[in-house]
Amino acid sequence: MKNLDRQTFRQPRAALPLVTALLLLLPGLAGATPFFQLDIEPGDMQGNFNVPRFTLRNISTASEEIVGFSITIGDSDACFFDFVAGPDSAPMGEPGHFSSEIRTGARLATGDRTNDRSGGDLIAWVFDDFQVSEALVFQVDIDPMSALDGGDQSVDARYAFANNGTAANSAIQVLFSNGASARQVFQDSNDLPPKAFRFTGEGRLPVESIGSLPPIQTAPPVPEPTAALLFGFGFLAVATRRPRDRAA
Repeated sequence: MKNLDRQTFRQPRAALPLVTALLLLLPGLAGATPFFQLDIEPGDMQGNFNVPRFTLRNISTASEEIVGFSITIGDSDACFFDFVAGPDSAPMGEPGHFSSEIRTGARLATGDRTNDRSGGDLIAWVFDDFQVSEALVFQVDIDPMSALDGGDQSVDARYAFANNGTAANSAIQVLFSNGASARQVFQDSNDLPPKAFRFTGEGRLPVESIGSLPPIQTAPPVPEPTAALLFGFGFLAVATRRPRDRAA
């Protein structure tokens, strides 16, 4: 894939000697790390970024499953998630291979192309049996707020994710079956928006510090896998509520 904006979690330097020592003492754990990869590409051959295509992959090096995923809209005053087409899975099996979903805002409806005008600013899912080497593929329609009043229904999603002035940038969070969490935030670009995005994230346990250098962000605490899903996604929902929602 060309022209990818790569943003990757990295191990803090201060932690390297400790990690190395642990791996020498516990060779069975060497290389066992929860990892995800998320590609966001145009939704068609014309490079349309109004309905971008997402591919979420579990690239963990051991047996950690992905148990949760969420993404915020970023500029929630100007744009919203309209509908989700899918999810489709490849090579995960039949759609619905994972058993439970949490839905906030955007509607999860396989093949649905109807404008639901919900104004959703968070997509959050819980997965069952999302194993290593498997991938989830889906598309998300992003519309401007003017669509709620019958206006234009097309927007370049790259300006909803980032490069949106003083508005917050979109955030991605992935949770793993061992309790680890990985969080990435879209970064503004000084040039033209990239033609595609690629995020790779290493899941970290709550006791570890991810660091503070951009674009690395510290993940919220994850006390238990199940509680983490509810806490993490609830935190994103509150943090990304539009000002008018808070005032209501």
